[in-house]
Amino acid sequence: MPYYSFDGQSSGNEWVKTASGWKKLIALRENLHRHIKRIARERFQNSCKDLSSGEGTSSGTGLHQGGSAGIDVTVAQSQNCDAVENHSEKAINQALRQKYEDIDKPQTSFVLIARNARARGNYSTLGEIINKLDFVSAVEDHRRFNYVCKVLELIVTTRFTSLSGLAQQNLFYIIEEALHVVNKKQHNPGQLRRILCGAIVAMNENRSTHIGCQATWKKRMGMLQSWLDKLNSIQLTEREEDGKMMLMELPDEVLGRILEHLSDARDIINTDRTCSHLHLLATHNLLWRNLCIFHFTEHQITKLCPLDDIEVDWKGVYRKLHKRHPLKEVYTDMLQICGFCNCLFWMNGGHPCTRELLPAGDTSLKERPELAINFSLSPQQFLNLFLSPQPVSFSALISQYT
Repeated sequence: MPYYSFDGQSSGNEWVKTASGWKKLIALRENLHRHIKRIARERFQNSCKDLSSGEGTSSGTGLHQGGSAGIDVTVAQSQNCDAVENHSEKAINQALRQKYEDIDKPQTSFVLIARNARARGNYSTLGEIINKLDFVSAVEDHRRFNYVCKVLELIVTTRFTSLSGLAQQNLFYIIEEALHVVNKKQHNPGQLRRILCGAIVAMNENRSTHIGCQATWKKRMGMLQSWLDKLNSIQLTEREEDGKMMLMELPDEVLGRILEHLSDARDIINTDRTCSHLHLLATHNLLWRNLCIFHFTEHQITKLCPLDDIEVDWKGVYRKLHKRHPLKEVYTDMLQICGFCNCLFWMNGGHPCTRELLPAGDTSLKERPELAINFSLSPQQFLNLFLSPQPVSFSALISQYT
């Protein structure tokens, strides 16, 4: 039965009864704030598109009333109207670009994973950590999308049964938001498809141990199946000819350089299946050799063949190495753990570290330089922090991730 807790060691969260059951009040507030922020971002982006296309610059009076350009009305009375309109349009574009850059900045989300005897309301479980780091908003950021999707894929395949009821509900919120992003941007549908299929398999395998009643299980299975059907029904729109250069009009050298920047072999294989011209470029032996050098060490490669041997089938070498060794994971933004304050945060977002409060003559960082390092965590390393309910010692983290 939900209750108001006054225990000194508990968080004392308030619960409210909704149409779908009892929920934490703080979770409802965060969900409402998340939807308001998404609607505001969409409206602002639409206004940017309208004004950049010239729809908002047809009337000089409307510009001065909006106040976006910051131009005095007396200027319009003393100068030529055409010059004023050009100046207004440039000022509007500059102001909108600055506002969009401020909105598009990575959000600062962090959480302290250290625990002590006097701690109150610490976030220690995997579900609470994901909620505190705001994975729902992170999936909307193109810099964090791949990282969040990889974490979700690992959770639904290995940790789904260990999640609490509220954590599973938050997990479904993140998957729904990822579907919204994929449907809007039409990018990375394969990652989301693997997550949905893994969640359906996990729900079927753990039907008897699922948290909640039978109706809850059927409702969530129906949601997953409907999301999968919606994902499969997405039609990728091709770019229309607008007089600008198309992809296939680029020189082979440029196309080859583009393929060299692909770190995922599945992307290269999919490019190989598009047309005969890209097939020749995607099956180039030097391309797969560079891919092997990127993902694997020299010691691992030389066990199969020498590095300077060009006649070897490097695509076959890559397949053999992929079966034996893990691939190098590359993400634009990922989670890091601070060596000084034991804080978990997003790399591009930063965190308020207590290291900045040290006095000027403090020599603790010189004696222990590892405290000044922020350790990057891969998705699997992030999940390994929650193998047990015991607090994670930082010395174990240093020995594991260095």
